[in-house]
Formats: sequence, structure tokens, C-alpha cells
Amino acid sequence: MVVKVYIASLTQNLDVRIRQNRVEETLVREGVVFDVVDISDPEHFELKSFIQERADAKNKQLFPLTPQFFDGDIYLGDYDDFDNAVETETLIDFLNADGEGAAVEAGDPSDASAPQMVLVKLYVAFISGSQTVKKQQSKAMMILESKGIEFETIDITTGGMEEHRRWMWENAKSKIAGQRPLTPQFFNMDTYLGDYDDFDYANEVDMIEQFLKLDQALPYEIQAIQPEFEPAEVEIRKISIYVNRSGNADVRKRQITAKLWLENKGFDFEEVDISAPENEDRKHFMMKHATNCKSDAGSRFHPLTPQFFNGNIYCGNYQDFDTALENETLSEFFQFSA
Repeated sequence: MVVKVYIASLTQNLDVRIRQNRVEETLVREGVVFDVVDISDPEHFELKSFIQERADAKNKQLFPLTPQFFDGDIYLGDYDDFDNAVETETLIDFLNADGEGAAVEAGDPSDASAPQMVLVKLYVAFISGSQTVKKQQSKAMMILESKGIEFETIDITTGGMEEHRRWMWENAKSKIAGQRPLTPQFFNMDTYLGDYDDFDYANEVDMIEQFLKLDQALPYEIQAIQPEFEPAEVEIRKISIYVNRSGNADVRKRQITAKLWLENKGFDFEEVDISAPENEDRKHFMMKHATNCKSDAGSRFHPLTPQFFNGNIYCGNYQDFDTALENETLSEFFQFSA
């Protein structure tokens, strides 16, 4: 038996699109063999009447919402029925309309054609009361799919996902003090990448792969300056980029851009969040040593992040960094030749 899942790919209903995505991901994860039938496709328009005749609409005045599940001509149920089967661990029973059992791919670990490990983990909350969260989750999935990036969706609102939910809360960062991080959140395996704002900006500047840490190849520009890093000639110091979970949109964009460029250029660096209570000493250190924070009148003001250091040596602020980037003098900016 091969399950048929009827979807509507052109629907404007975000909830329907999220549910359709979740169904496909769940069936793939469980190894269930299934066919997707898109009733938005002009070739399948006649199937709309087929669904309307056989499927049970929750509201009898409306067309049954996709996804809908069939075994041949036998109606199995809608998304709510599917979701209940997943939560109660009776998915195979739900799909077993003819008594033969749902076809499940066994999978051979030694098969070279077996799926590769998925690096990108997208933590979502499909059952959320926030329309903003739902829209951001849907947009993130659409962008990843449009770019052909493989990712695993982890729905922390699904039954049995309590450990994943706690792990995400512990390892993701919230931009609002005292508030748990909101989905969507992005990870590369166990490495935290950022939240939706970070992802959205990386998409705007066309650096999605760098944000997701999928492009770890050492760029040519860094290969050319590697001799400057020889331990026998130069003391190796650690680049530190001081950031702040600021509400200032310009500051946050600059911080994201700087980190993405450093990763893209192959630099090893640490990120110091001065808004974190445990970094209070580092905050005072930065404010004391950032030397370009005086007004025309000579009065001192707090330096805006990001700020850059090489060990204890102050390198400059974002404008200095951006100028060095444009002039291809990052090595001199970080004083590796000093």
C-alpha cells in the first residue's frame, strides 16, 4: 500500500502550508512510502471533486483543507487525524487502511546512495499563538527549500519533544532578557547559528551558506596571507568581536555582517556578548580600551558594537573594519604583522 497525500502547493493559507511541510517531513523521517498529489497543478484539477466527495470537511460548507490522506480511493483522514496518530504513536495503524500495512523503506546503512547527514536544524513551533512566529517559520522553510538547502525541522510543540524543547531553550539565545528564545531558531548540528532576524539579514546580504556554516572551505584570500601566521615569526593572538544584544537594528545588522565576513574569510574569532551578566568584566575592558569613542568636543561616550580586538590590542570599530574589508587589509587591521 502506498499512501497518497493530497496537498495544495499554491495555497495562501500559511497554516496549511506548514502542515503540508510537516506531513512530508514526518513521513520521510518514518520511512513511509507515499505519493504527493498537488491539486494546485492544472493536471489534477479534476481531483478536487474527488476529494470533496470522499473527504470529511470539518465545516460542511467549506472545501476540505489539505493535506488529506488516501489509500487508493479509500479515505484515511485529514491533518488532525494524522497529527493525533503521530502523537499517539499509531501512525502505521492510521495509514493501514487495507490491512497490508503501510510500505516502509528499510534502508541499508551500507548503501552509498543512502541520505547524507542533515547538518542544518530548524527548530519551530507549529502550534503557536503568534502569527509573527508562524510567518517567520514558514518564510524560513520556503527560503531554505528555494535554495536547495537540506534541513531538518524539529517541532518543539509535538508530543514527546520535551527534551528537544529544553535543549533548544538552553542553547539558543534570546534577544530579550528573561524571555525564552522564540522560534524559529537555527543550528548546524549542535552549533547555535542564530534566530530569524540573523537568518533574514544573512538572506538579504546573500550569505545564507556562511550563516549556516555550510561553506567552510578556506578562501583564496586567506591562503595568500597565511605566511603571516607562522608561529616562528608572529605571536598568535585571538580575535575578539564584542557584540551586544541591542535593540538598535543598525547595530545588530553590523554585528551580523561582521561575523559573517570573518567566517567567510576564514578567521578564527570569539564572540563576546557584553550584554550577558557573566561578561561584565569584558564589557568594562572594552569600554576602557576602545579609543575612538570621543565626540568633537572631546567628551567620551560609550562605544557602539561591534568592536574588534586582537588579544588585548584594540583594532577598531565597525567603520574601521568595513574600510579594511574594502581595501583588503584585514591582516593589517588585526595587526597580525605587528
